[in-house]
Amino acid sequence: MEIIDAHAHIWTCISGERSGHVRCRSDRYGKARVWSIRRSGEVPGFRSDKWTRGREVIERWIPPSFVNSSVEPEVLIEYMDWIGVSKAILMQAPTYGNQNEYYREVLDRHGDRFCGGMALVDARKDVSEMCEDLEYAIVGLGLKGVKFETPDSEIWVDEPRYDPFWKKLVDLDGVLGIDLGWEIGNPYTFQIDRLENLMGRFETMRVVVMHLGVSNLLDMSQRYPFPDLQRTLKLGRYKNLWFELASIVHMGGDQEYPFPRVQEIVRVAFEAVGPAKLIWGSDFPTALDVCTYKQTLNLVARQCDFLSEEDKAWILERSARSAYKIDDD
Repeated sequence: MEIIDAHAHIWTCISGERSGHVRCRSDRYGKARVWSIRRSGEVPGFRSDKWTRGREVIERWIPPSFVNSSVEPEVLIEYMDWIGVSKAILMQAPTYGNQNEYYREVLDRHGDRFCGGMALVDARKDVSEMCEDLEYAIVGLGLKGVKFETPDSEIWVDEPRYDPFWKKLVDLDGVLGIDLGWEIGNPYTFQIDRLENLMGRFETMRVVVMHLGVSNLLDMSQRYPFPDLQRTLKLGRYKNLWFELASIVHMGGDQEYPFPRVQEIVRVAFEAVGPAKLIWGSDFPTALDVCTYKQTLNLVARQCDFLSEEDKAWILERSARSAYKIDDD
């Protein structure tokens, strides 16, 4: 069995946005400089006192060993070799900035280790421009599909104006990776009903729900059987939809590895949808703030004793191959 990390990040520098109004730039030693271009309360339906106009906040995003706050592909490969990960899929996030062209360069250099990358497309553009950008990313650059983080992209996924874009994604046989957001109180977070509406209109579209949809699992008042997660998992009835386990290590609250609460969450997901619907990913390097890269793997590979070896083969390799149509031949 090969092991595929279906959610890993690389970037040359941080140069992106958060929630459409917060600018993010690299600092040093794993930190980022973050500031808002709007006053607190100017974002419709959302108020945050964390970022106010003109006030810069320095945040730690990754470990201080990343001296320039960059993540080179060769560094990721060394981590993969260290713990026995065969291949990885490169993910993006608006906070890091658009890496579409850079990912093509990396795939040309390291196609034996990176079996694909996901594109970013700006949801604030006219939908015709979005379709052009998507076609260039998939046909021109050879990326697997597109990833949206609904709060940072400020997108209502079932809004009819985006239907030509989703149709284009289906026609191009691309994948939608969707992160429903971590930020409690942001109106664009956890659009589970809207995602269900979207799937109802485009049932053949391949969709990977990142981080188990987050499903408000950072809220420690969510207890077994995790009612919001149950809502998310009902989407498992769609043949072309999968759930990803990246960064679930952050859902353990104050727990340390091997994260009993997270194991319970994985069990609930496994019992609801089965192993062929679950995809392992690390969320390297951001998951390194709570555990090692090896522990992100071993949480599934060794600690979840309710999983058989066959189950693990699906979660650690086969499901990713199905969702992203990975064929080494």
